[in-house]
Amino acid sequence: KAVDWVCDNIAGFGGDPGNITVGGQGGGAAKSAVLATSPKARGRVRRLINQSGLFWLRWFREPDIAERDTHRHLLSSGIDPDLSPDALRAISAPVLLGPTDRMSAFHPSMVWDGEYIAYQEQTRNFAAFGGSLDVLAGSNLGEVPLPAGTSRTAAPFVDVRDYRAYMKRLLRGLYDKYDFPRIFPVTPTNMNHRIHLLDAYGLTSPDGLMTRRHFGAYRAASGAPGKTFVYLFSHRLPDQRDTDNQRDPDLQLSWRGSELWFTFGSLRPGVPPIRRWRHRDDRLADQLTSYWANFIRTGDPNGPGLPVWPVSDGQYGWMHLGEHPAGHVGLRDELEALTLEKLLSDPSVPRA
Repeated sequence: KAVDWVCDNIAGFGGDPGNITVGGQGGGAAKSAVLATSPKARGRVRRLINQSGLFWLRWFREPDIAERDTHRHLLSSGIDPDLSPDALRAISAPVLLGPTDRMSAFHPSMVWDGEYIAYQEQTRNFAAFGGSLDVLAGSNLGEVPLPAGTSRTAAPFVDVRDYRAYMKRLLRGLYDKYDFPRIFPVTPTNMNHRIHLLDAYGLTSPDGLMTRRHFGAYRAASGAPGKTFVYLFSHRLPDQRDTDNQRDPDLQLSWRGSELWFTFGSLRPGVPPIRRWRHRDDRLADQLTSYWANFIRTGDPNGPGLPVWPVSDGQYGWMHLGEHPAGHVGLRDELEALTLEKLLSDPSVPRA
């Protein structure tokens, strides 16, 4: 319905119904990817921007599982699960969602229906309906904790030996094959900042930088006409300590969502009061808004006066969006080779 409305009305706002881009951040990125690769979109979406969520190596819940979980949630919230959809819509959101702990346990997500979502595996939806899409996708340095499931506000490891033991369990034979302590040395003082790189690169997460780079390489090798552009945002916000530790750059580096000020160009003096924006912040915001606008308009973020952003294809190109943006092509070192080998050790990851 959203795509239908845009196609029917965007010309009235000066837009082009034949040149539609959808995008989002986090959960919005997932929903945008599903919208763009739905057969109901009928090829009307030309471009996709996914920030903090490629949503490629994902599966959808089956309808019977979703029905079972919803039934349990409604019962636990004191709601009759046999109510009609209209009756459920009439219930206020706080009552319908229930207490936070119950909602977290419910964890609602999109459901494979065979109509709006054609296949249960999102990789198949991309292959069948997203080949012509131009895609811009990336994530932030520091937005996901290591190990997975730990608090973002606490140091995950207190001892280098604990960290190395964890990595040895994670990497298995690759730990010794690549002599991991040699190619990625850490010290007690820099350990918990350095390991943010591992998740950002995709060594410890299925949704990191290397997954996006392989996504671009796979699309190119498969003959998909759409282009792929990949980034890692690592710019740290002004260093004033935040009252919310999940948004403290001293602890979380480029925390989840911190790129949004820059991609929307919404930096304003004193907003929020704790962020004292600097000239280098304004400069980066000018660059990122230009990249995003160029991509939305043409399918390519590059433009006059901007550092070159390489396409992500068989050369695994990507863009480092830091204080001084820079493009990279090829596998540069053993850490990147290790990350790619670990990713491809998963048989569910598509290969051309």
